[in-house]
Amino acid sequence: MSTVLFRFKDIPDASTFGIFNEIDRTTVQTWEVNSGDSELSVDIPTTWQSPYRVIRAMRYFIPNGRAPIEPSVTEILITGGDYYIDIDREIPNEEHNQKSVKVLITTIYSNNALSGRQKFYVSLLALQSYFEQLTYGMLVLSGHMSKTKFNNGKAEHLIKEAFSEGNTFLQAGRITICPGKEPFHEGLPDESRQVLENIFHEIRKLRNRVAHRWGYQDVGCDKILEIFRKVGENIDYYITEEDFYHKATFVFVRL
Repeated sequence: MSTVLFRFKDIPDASTFGIFNEIDRTTVQTWEVNSGDSELSVDIPTTWQSPYRVIRAMRYFIPNGRAPIEPSVTEILITGGDYYIDIDREIPNEEHNQKSVKVLITTIYSNNALSGRQKFYVSLLALQSYFEQLTYGMLVLSGHMSKTKFNNGKAEHLIKEAFSEGNTFLQAGRITICPGKEPFHEGLPDESRQVLENIFHEIRKLRNRVAHRWGYQDVGCDKILEIFRKVGENIDYYITEEDFYHKATFVFVRL
């Protein structure tokens, strides 16, 4: 047998922890983990070809709760940062908005009654509106800029200011990407900041091209494809224009 020490840190609620052999689920062994900090030493049988660990909580969703146990690992840390959304809490408007945008884009993508062009148009406007809301939060809700100054600013400048090094929000010890979910890293690395800023700018440009010109002037697939390439998203192969818009809408789902 091999022994693995599981360390639990800042656990927000009592949870059930278990290990099992993926090939034979009848091998599952479970323990109760209390809130706070604790440790558990577990023997993993060497006969298990595919050992896994899992943790569940009644009031939280844990995206990474189920994961393989690598043979060479002797210690695994599970933190409260893995716990996502207390279902009993009141959901703030910011999170309702995030969920609404996600549902809208995925619903549009799967709606076969709409053409690919229509799916692309609606999803683009929804994504850009969400990016505007995030920019507002990064500037106004974080205290970096007043609401009046924000409303009087140009979109291009607001995005640039939101991701500027002068915005102390980006240097915060822990940045809340979505209420209830905290990242593990400290602040936002410069490389990630530049990538995100570029995505915000290019989606804004694409939205303006489509929303302002499609009524009287077509924005061809090549111009749209060029913007996608600038944000690291490439539609390598498409058969027809309809196929292109369908695949382009899926890019919005990923973004």
